[in-house]
This record gives sequence, structure tokens and C-alpha cells, in this order.
Amino acid sequence: MPENIIKIIPNGTEIKSKVALSSSSDQIIILFLGRVDIHHKGLDILVNSILRITDYLIENKVVLNIVGPYDSIKDQSYFDEMFRKHPKLNSVIKLLGPQYGDDKEKILSECDIFIHTSRYEGMPMAVLEAMSKGKPCIVTLGTNMVDIVNKADTGFAVSNDPKIMSKELKDIIKIEKDELIRKAIW
Repeated sequence: MPENIIKIIPNGTEIKSKVALSSSSDQIIILFLGRVDIHHKGLDILVNSILRITDYLIENKVVLNIVGPYDSIKDQSYFDEMFRKHPKLNSVIKLLGPQYGDDKEKILSECDIFIHTSRYEGMPMAVLEAMSKGKPCIVTLGTNMVDIVNKADTGFAVSNDPKIMSKELKDIIKIEKDELIRKAIW
């Protein structure tokens, strides 16, 4: 088959709004939306990063909402154990379970920052949806979205190393909400 007739069409999403709404409070809401698979989605990396800066996040009224179904009992047990060992995490991480339709759209619209920390991905729909809503996205190299986010200047690439990621998250959180919104609107 001749090469010139083969086309690769990546995932896409409808652009619903280029105006990024955010939480109306002084709280900063970071959102992870997707299947709660600790290893694949790099949620262990994210939680370990948060553990390093929990007091800072509490002081600055930062919340991480995790939205999605657990991939397995093992993934649910991971969070149960982390909350038991580190009670302060309950002040920062909120597990909201799966959300669909209008509920999912509302949660996505009201977040300030979207985060995706996967170790490996194809082209994650959740990041595309967040970008289509004008949300600044924090992504790791494994998300396969770093080049796109950098080229569009719609977010931040962060390390998969919890020690480094925690410092990067602090720097991002220091950015004013209005500046974050300007960063994400393309």
C-alpha cells in the first residue's frame, strides 16, 4: 500500500469553551480525572509529591480532587493506607469517585488546574478535554502530551520524580489564578 494514502488521525475533542472558569473561592482546585490506576496513572508519584508539601498545600488552600473509578481493589487500598498513615492528606486529597455527563463537566469547569501524571499513555482524552475547556494542564513525559502542551503554551511539564515534582507544584501554585487562566486560553 502506498505510504501517501495512510493517514493517522489522533484523538480529538470538541472545543466547548476557550474561557476558563475556575473555582470562585480562594481555594485552588487541582483535578485529576480518569481511571484511578495507581501505577499506570502515576498517582503514587503525585501522592508522594503531595506528602512532601502537605503543610504548604493546606496553608495555601490547595485541594486535589481525584475523579474516576478505581481500577482495582489494590488501588482503593493504596489510598485507604495512605490516608491512615498520613491523616493530613485528608485535608488535601478528595476522592470523588466516578462522575459522568453534566457532573463531570461541572467538576472540570470548576477546577483551576488539571493534572495528569501517567507513566505511559497514547493520547489521553482527559487532557484534551481539559485543554478544550481552557484549563492549564500539568503533565509528565509519560502522558505523551508534553510537546503539545508546550507548543500550545497551555500548561506545565513536570518531573516524575516526587522530590522534583513537589518543588514544581509549589512554583505552579504560586502563580495567580488570572495568570493561570491566561496561560491556558489558546
